[in-house]
Formats: sequence, structure tokens, C-alpha cells
Amino acid sequence: MNPAAKMGIYGASVGLAAVLALTLAVPAGHSSHGPVAYGMAEAIHMDAGGSVLMSQTVHNLVVDQGEEQLIDRLFKTAETRIEAIHRINILCLTDSTVPVTDSVTAASMDPATGFALRNGACAVFGEVEDDETDDRSLAVMGPVNFTAGSNFNENRTVTALLVCPNPDDDEGSCRFSANYIFAAVPLGNLTFSENDTLQVTYTFDVSSDNN
Repeated sequence: MNPAAKMGIYGASVGLAAVLALTLAVPAGHSSHGPVAYGMAEAIHMDAGGSVLMSQTVHNLVVDQGEEQLIDRLFKTAETRIEAIHRINILCLTDSTVPVTDSVTAASMDPATGFALRNGACAVFGEVEDDETDDRSLAVMGPVNFTAGSNFNENRTVTALLVCPNPDDDEGSCRFSANYIFAAVPLGNLTFSENDTLQVTYTFDVSSDNN
């Protein structure tokens, strides 16, 4: 994998403040000590017959909008946000040509008109799975399948996976839900023939070294 595409995150603190480690980048090959937090996506491109054409695991980038949400949830700021509208439960694909950086927004990463089809290029999770055997330090969304010709038009380029909230638990986009992105995962430039599938699993881990 291109090291430039690996955008891990780490930090050191105590208790819930370990989540704030997401705002830092982990250089390739770096081994951190103490509390750790990171998110990543496994993406598998399969053809219509189910044969694997490509697979990759890419660390996410928690963007500025997501960092603001973390601060507002963990600390009693002037804009504390704890209501359900800000809880993360949707994965969306996009064909946005905007490079994934920490300054991207829901609006800048919105897919082009005609990218998504009636079934939507988003997957909403009514309840996000957590790992109750590991002190509930792991959240998993997926695996979920997006199919060309059903969820999005074939022969379109998928560039990124977006992680955001959807307060109504219905299909939509990050822009038209709570209008913010928590994290973005660059996927390169993937082009899909009709009935090709992209299977995605997003994992967010806030466990410490000793968990």
C-alpha cells in the first residue's frame, strides 16, 4: 500500500481523552505506546461472479468536522453535542475529485449528480455493532455491499468512503443528514463494471495497548 495513503492516528492521554488521539497522524512503521485510537476500512472489489479483483485496508483521516465533534462530546464546551443526530451510523461512497485532507466537508465530498442510484450509495446502520467482550472499545460498521448498477452507476469512479451520522436512519448522503463528516477513507480511483461489488467494513478502535 502507498504509505502516503496510510493515515493512522494516535496519541497518549487518560480515560475518555484517549479518543482525542485521533487528531494526530501515525507515520508508517511507527509503534505507539499507551492509549491508542484509530479507524480503518477494509474494501474488497469483486466482479459480478464474486471473484476478488482487488482488496485493500486503509486507515481513515478524522477530518476537522469530526475533530470538533469529538471535543464537543468529551468536554462541556459551549456547543456540546450529545443528541442522536450527531451519532455516527452511515457509510457513503463518493466520486468526489477533492483530495482527502482534514479540511474536507460534507459539501465538498458530496458525489456528483447521477452517481448514486435509487437504492443509494450509502448504508445506514440502525445500530452500530460494538465489541462487548473487549470493554466496548471497538465499533464495527459492516460488512456491507455496494453494487454498480444498483447503488451507483456502473463505469463511475469511486474515490472515497465517508463516515458520518444519519439522524433519520434512512438512505441519503453525509451532506443531507447532519451535514458533517466524521472521517474519510481514500480508496484511490476504483471503476466498476455493471454488477461489480464493493464490500466495505469500517472499524473504529479506541483500545489501549493492554486491552
